[in-house]
Amino acid sequence: MAARELKVLYALDWFPDPQTGGTEMQFWRMLSAFDRKVVSSQIVMLRPSKWLEERLPAGNVETLNVLSLRDPRNLLRIIGSVLRARLRGVRIVHTFFNDSSIIFPVFCKLLGLKVVLSRRDLGFWYTQGSLRVLRFNRFFVDRVICNSEAVRQVVINEERYAPKRVGVITNASGGRSYHGSMAEARAAIGLAPDAAVISVVANLRPIKRLHDLVEAFAQVYKKMPNARLLLVGDDKSPLHAPYAGQLREQAARLGVADAVIFMGRLDDAGMPICASDVCVLPSESEGLANVLIEYGLYAKPTVCSRAGGNPEVVADGETGIVFPIGDVPALTAALDRLLKDPALAHRMGLAARQRVETEFSVEKCIRSYVGLYHDLAA
Repeated sequence: MAARELKVLYALDWFPDPQTGGTEMQFWRMLSAFDRKVVSSQIVMLRPSKWLEERLPAGNVETLNVLSLRDPRNLLRIIGSVLRARLRGVRIVHTFFNDSSIIFPVFCKLLGLKVVLSRRDLGFWYTQGSLRVLRFNRFFVDRVICNSEAVRQVVINEERYAPKRVGVITNASGGRSYHGSMAEARAAIGLAPDAAVISVVANLRPIKRLHDLVEAFAQVYKKMPNARLLLVGDDKSPLHAPYAGQLREQAARLGVADAVIFMGRLDDAGMPICASDVCVLPSESEGLANVLIEYGLYAKPTVCSRAGGNPEVVADGETGIVFPIGDVPALTAALDRLLKDPALAHRMGLAARQRVETEFSVEKCIRSYVGLYHDLAA
């Protein structure tokens, strides 16, 4: 494979700090891991991103300043950008975000380039108008790459691609970032050594269904007063209806306000994960949650909802427990079972780490992408 350099243009909407989103994190992880002798990456963004521009060599990033897809002048900017990439030897264009996947495929294909789209969610952003465009675009797309089988099925059903044109390349692990012991992590957070610690790392939004977790935790707390719940993440809800405030009120109403710890956004969530006995993700919608992979890296048993690609990461009964979305009694029972049976939790945690290291390694992810690009280039 390494004998032939692949020139790939990545078309992005924009690119904030990778810590703010799963797609951003996976893209940056992939870009950083490529062997430059094999994959030569160029990037075009519809909107400015200082974060990315400051970290890549000058000339590798082009910003089009496209704020509206309906302005004809912006279409000319996009066509010009694709044409310049074509003249530099680019033969493959890979889009990673929603606007770019709507606007780039037709022009790229007409200029003789191979087109790859990434899909990484269950289509919560679909509208009737966007679906009409996406279904039209499928005639100009060579491959769609999803991060889970659940997302793949959504793309096939909603965007109407032939199954053979839609593949899966899972998210990749970034490796452990915190290397202290559980005792050190608990001491740093201010937790008692013998506490029964549950944690969740997720943006505070209703779609994550953290209210289900607080309700289940209150039931666990009645039996285990040493239990503590760590909520790690930013409040991403509308300012007029802050979700964090709703969760605080719920915890106070249920009598567990002192046992629920709001940690906010952390650049490194490894410490609270390491401090935990059990990790949770109760969402109602997920493509393939990076945090489930991160839980496994720290050998933590996971309790997660049966949303999207979650069951593709967490093997029910082997590396954790999967429960029906919104089923608070099932969530409560899963937490109770793992906290009362440390030996079971330990076995599941070790199995989770082995699964992540085998199935979700960066090396496996990169081999898959390079193989895809070579197939298209051929």
